[in-house]
Amino acid sequence: QVLRRLTSQAVVHGTDGKAWSYDHPLLLMLDEFPALGRLPFFQESLAYIGGYGMRAVLITQDLCEVCAVSSGDLATVCPIGTEVFSMNPRTLNDVVDSVVTLADRLGVHERGVAVAETMTAKIDAVRAAVEGHQRRRVFVAEWMDPPYGSGHWLPDMVEAAGGANVLSKPGEYSFATTWDVVLDEEPELIVLAACGFSLDQALERTTELRLPVRTVVVDGDAHFSRPAPRVADGVRQLAHLIHPDAVTDPGLRYAALPLSPAPTL
Repeated sequence: QVLRRLTSQAVVHGTDGKAWSYDHPLLLMLDEFPALGRLPFFQESLAYIGGYGMRAVLITQDLCEVCAVSSGDLATVCPIGTEVFSMNPRTLNDVVDSVVTLADRLGVHERGVAVAETMTAKIDAVRAAVEGHQRRRVFVAEWMDPPYGSGHWLPDMVEAAGGANVLSKPGEYSFATTWDVVLDEEPELIVLAACGFSLDQALERTTELRLPVRTVVVDGDAHFSRPAPRVADGVRQLAHLIHPDAVTDPGLRYAALPLSPAPTL
């Protein structure tokens, strides 16, 4: 009902029967469409909102069709003429560049450049803070049962934070493995950054997990798995977890799991 009200108000008419015009650009952002279920009325409305001077841009990704609706899926259900923009960065630099690419698509190039420069400045500040420190071996898991080795930009995040990422390389896909394989790599820190899950949601799925290595659970959805400006904050959090003497706590929530002599699930 809330979404229906928003879309109906977006094309409201004045008392003279004419569509209202806005003194400033109006941006209506809707997130997590799969969580809302089927929205036939919204799909139909895309066909005529252009007549009211409105532009619809549907932003998606094709890196993981499990995590989000793909551009192919959207193209088959959206009216002809609806813009579908797929963001598919593979590395940390790609994530920064994609901010400018999206800003260009929306006609706000300068704002995109400003956000990208802020991201770069945060990451560069972390690199400078950890320079010269010993690189500790870090395994970042995008899932817990089975464990998934991190892919795409997460290995870059570990490197920027002063760690030595194990079992994966930048730009590659995440992959299933086992905790025995992970422990054979002798990581000094394990970070559980569950793809698409908040800290609380991830903790609900780690109540039985105990590893003989320092293991922390972070908010993967907010600061790691989404290719967005907040990955720069995730880099700083990683740096604090790896080198607490060099990088102060950025104040992002995380939780440490109890140690165990052997992993159990």
